Amino acid sequence: MIIYLPTKQTFTNQKEAKSYFGNHHYRRLVKKGDIYFTNYKHTVANDLIQKDNISNIAGKLNLQETYLLYCLALCSDCNTMESYIKQDNLTDFYGIKKTDQIREWLHKFESLGLVSIDKFDVYGQYGKFNRCSYRLDTKHYVLITNKLYNEPISKELKGFLVLLKCKCLNGTNTTLYSQNKLAEELGLSKGTISRYMNEAIENGYVKRDKKGIHLLREDIFLITSESQLAIIKNLYPEIITDEDLERGYIA
Repeated sequence: MIIYLPTKQTFTNQKEAKSYFGNHHYRRLVKKGDIYFTNYKHTVANDLIQKDNISNIAGKLNLQETYLLYCLALCSDCNTMESYIKQDNLTDFYGIKKTDQIREWLHKFESLGLVSIDKFDVYGQYGKFNRCSYRLDTKHYVLITNKLYNEPISKELKGFLVLLKCKCLNGTNTTLYSQNKLAEELGLSKGTISRYMNEAIENGYVKRDKKGIHLLREDIFLITSESQLAIIKNLYPEIITDEDLERGYIA
């Protein structure tokens, strides 16, 4: 995936980005640093694997921090969950101007064991620079696609939806927790839970009934009771067909 940092617009590949901006303008944007390349090696997985969000973040992160962890996952390699994004670029991608705040949250992730940060030197035309790489711990994860990033809702509501997914029963988009219990589990006030639950319901992301609280957008919040291959096949039927499976083309 390619990200145009000033507007957060995303493109599947360079061809799509060049078609949108024009070849000459695209090259200028790359040189300027406005274009960020996520290091995905398998296009089929672009909407899937790299969105692994650690499910043990509930109760450890607030809504804004949770959304940052999701953004970092979007900017990570889909196989290694490692990212080399600059903090300035991550700040732009997240959508604030305070790099110091992003740095503070990243170090909090490290202290909680959610992210490993490695520092290294880069030698360029103007001397030596310090860079960091970030590796997400995906021992426990849920699958959330990159569609959430472009949803026209606040960062806080996105963070709330990620946390809600983390408290769903395994392989489902349903949690049996009451709102009061969610507040306890997530380390948030009852008022905060009530506010964002109502926003989520009003915007069509959640419904609530006698059987529990349910996330509605299966195109965003993936149900993992199916095999990984089945999930990919459902989202990309034009890429993986039943015939491919029968012939053993897909392992």
